[in-house]
Amino acid sequence: GSPAPTVCREHKGQGDVDVRHKKCAYLEGCSKQAIFSFPHSPGVRFCMLHRCPGMVNALSKLCEHEGCPQRPVWGSAEEGVVRFCGLHRLEGHVDLIHPKCTNPEGCSRFATHSRCDERRPSRCSRHRSPTHNRTKRQMSCSEQGCGLPPKYALGSGVASHCWMHRGEGEVLRSGHK
Repeated sequence: GSPAPTVCREHKGQGDVDVRHKKCAYLEGCSKQAIFSFPHSPGVRFCMLHRCPGMVNALSKLCEHEGCPQRPVWGSAEEGVVRFCGLHRLEGHVDLIHPKCTNPEGCSRFATHSRCDERRPSRCSRHRSPTHNRTKRQMSCSEQGCGLPPKYALGSGVASHCWMHRGEGEVLRSGHK
């Protein structure tokens, strides 16, 4: 079997490698995590960049609508579980991924402004205070239907992809873990 992990991603050294997750099977030696396979096939084979036509993301939760490949964002507020994408959401479902305005008087709008000491936006444009600034970073990955926060970017650019959808050459932006 594989050797047991000895350190987490945050504390890995320069020579440490991920021994927990299967790597992409691309012939050129891709080091990304394999997350794609053909439907109903056991295991995973390729990363997003090297996947074959017809392959699906076999590791992430998908919309519960039959055959939909999108990531779920919507669900029942009572359950608190994401189940459907925006196209297939049911009557009464709410967005459970993106932060809402925290105005004490109540507001259902998306939060787009934060104070410098906040990691996530807390107020909408209508309820922001003078200490709230427009959040410059995207709230979710650029991959359609993905609700994960973007942490990877090309060079010193703005983070636009999550760890699962990061592209070739995209690196973890400083300040993200």
